[in-house]
Amino acid sequence: MNVEKDDGLDYILQAISNKTRRRILKLLAEEAPLTYTKIMQKLDIKDSGTLGFHLKKMAKLLRRDEFGEYRLSELGWKALNIMKQLEGKEEVEIGDEEREEVEKKLRVFSDHLKFEYTPKLAMRLKEENAKAVFTDIITLVIHPMSRELFNETVESISDVLTCYVPEDLYDDVVLKSSDVFRFNKYRRGDQDIEGRDKVIIAKVGEEVTGGWIDALISGLVTSLTSSLSGIITFFTGDRFTKRIREKKREVYMTEEIHEEFKSVKLELTGGFFDVKEGPPKIVAWTTDGGKPDVSYKVEGGTLNIFCSSGYIEIFLPEKLYKNVLIEISGGVLKTYRMRANNVGVELDGGMANLDVLLDMNGNIKFSMSGGVAKTSIHAPDGFKLVDFNIHGGYLDMKIVTPQRPIDIDVDREGGWIDIQLFGKKAGLKVYSGGEHRVRGDISGGYGRIVIAEHG
Repeated sequence: MNVEKDDGLDYILQAISNKTRRRILKLLAEEAPLTYTKIMQKLDIKDSGTLGFHLKKMAKLLRRDEFGEYRLSELGWKALNIMKQLEGKEEVEIGDEEREEVEKKLRVFSDHLKFEYTPKLAMRLKEENAKAVFTDIITLVIHPMSRELFNETVESISDVLTCYVPEDLYDDVVLKSSDVFRFNKYRRGDQDIEGRDKVIIAKVGEEVTGGWIDALISGLVTSLTSSLSGIITFFTGDRFTKRIREKKREVYMTEEIHEEFKSVKLELTGGFFDVKEGPPKIVAWTTDGGKPDVSYKVEGGTLNIFCSSGYIEIFLPEKLYKNVLIEISGGVLKTYRMRANNVGVELDGGMANLDVLLDMNGNIKFSMSGGVAKTSIHAPDGFKLVDFNIHGGYLDMKIVTPQRPIDIDVDREGGWIDIQLFGKKAGLKVYSGGEHRVRGDISGGYGRIVIAEHG
């Protein structure tokens, strides 16, 4: 993606118009590299979703190094100097080491269902003295090329569901990657009698005959939904939960919750949240990864629980909750069927399997810029509003409700969306005069919304 001077200036002015983003710029200029958690701590940002939102808004001003830590990009240093000039302060000099790292232009490739990084594209970037940034991509296929060419032309890979990697590039790709759900190594096999290449996917030992890249990605669109649903089911299902439980070593903390609460807020930046039915308490376990990081408080009638690592069991009583709020930027969340009047979800990364029993005239709002989520909404008495905003990642939402007139109003500027209404494919605009509404915006990523008949 080319960033012309005027476009770059407009982007910078929009990014630094917010005080929090100006603080992030100054912090990284003084103390980079910093992790996501360190930025939250140093700026005293309590809400991980808020930080994720601002990092997305200033993504071109940032880069992530081989350890996944944040630094300023070349455009970020320019933004800082503009900000200093507007404040009447002297320009900030970029150190020699930082100058060498950011002197190349960046080309951002994002919001693709499938993207292929070919030697031809890599050579073009090399000639332009540019580097590629891959982000918010469902399937990224890296073609065979020399390690030198790959490292010269790729800055970073992030928020990718599946990345196909030549065996000899695997280590180099991993070093430049963060928040990549799955790597599949492959190599070329011998040609068959018709001169077609064979592909051997090293992870599963599967051999495919045909056009070698076509074989890797054939049927991607039609199989995407079932594949991702299977992935979510695996990572939030009994088999995976059993594997996680096998890594538990000992109970690190057990806290019974005695205060009354009518609402629940769960914040997850890492680890595994296993939400179950039972008397209210939190059980945190040590694992092979060390001690868990979890905290909670009851404030204003809301139970707030935060976790960044470890296996955490959360027991909640079976009752109708006024609000259930969930913010995830990493890790895995699994819930039992929770009853609620209103549900709000912000997903910037990680994975979630949510099961909700929505009360009559209830509302659910889902906003995501990354990660993968499978959501089951049971509304036996109908619902008032289901509202979703998808800017990246994958959302699989099933709404089970009586067959009544439902209005659908979805705007799409990018990404992919598939809507099924009582067994039939629906358009983005369906006006039936009903009291139940589904409203959405999608500018990136992939969404699948299925409205099925209750009973």
